[in-house]
Amino acid sequence: MPKYLNQDNKTSLTAERISEYPLPYDSEVLVRVKSLSIGRMNKYNEASSKGGERAKLEAYHLIADSIVDEVGEPIWVDSSEVRGLANADTRLVASLIKMIGKHNGGSDDDIEEMEKNLDETD
Repeated sequence: MPKYLNQDNKTSLTAERISEYPLPYDSEVLVRVKSLSIGRMNKYNEASSKGGERAKLEAYHLIADSIVDEVGEPIWVDSSEVRGLANADTRLVASLIKMIGKHNGGSDDDIEEMEKNLDETD
């Protein structure tokens, strides 16, 4: 029997979800990625389409909004920590962007575009 979206299950199906992904270059380290609202993804997409420093900063804020610790709390909290992602290991930042795109239902092309936008702004 099929399961339909309805009044009874709409809250559970639209609730924030957190999934774990291993870092590709260190599979012992798990990264927890929190789902984002469509509004938050649209904000990122709008900034990334404009390019430049604003797009890069928005990508770092996207990471800060998405990556949480083992109890669901953000890892990068204040604006100086978020800006500090500009100095983070490229493998880490690229891996996080891929995980965020995958977790939020992005296609391979969408995820590739996210990576490209980040590279172009460095």
